[in-house]
Amino acid sequence: MLCLNQIKEDLRISSDLMKEMQESGIFDRNRLLFTHQGITEIEERMDHFYEDDANLDIPINAAYQHITLELNFATSAEIKDNLLRLRRNYKE
Repeated sequence: MLCLNQIKEDLRISSDLMKEMQESGIFDRNRLLFTHQGITEIEERMDHFYEDDANLDIPINAAYQHITLELNFATSAEIKDNLLRLRRNYKE
């Protein structure tokens, strides 16, 4: 369901806006293709994400956002900063 919701959100971006984003460099990462293989990878990473007790209070939507950040070729610094922000925001 999360993957389908992401696709719906992506489809709401007009082609003109997407073109402007690409030309400006704002949108320079490859989007994850939601094939069966992609969904399986998300599922495996989600399981791994919640194996860490420090992540247990993070809602699934936020965990999904973090995982897609990883899959969309974010830098290691971006990934680390995002995880720290999530843990801080959702700490009990």
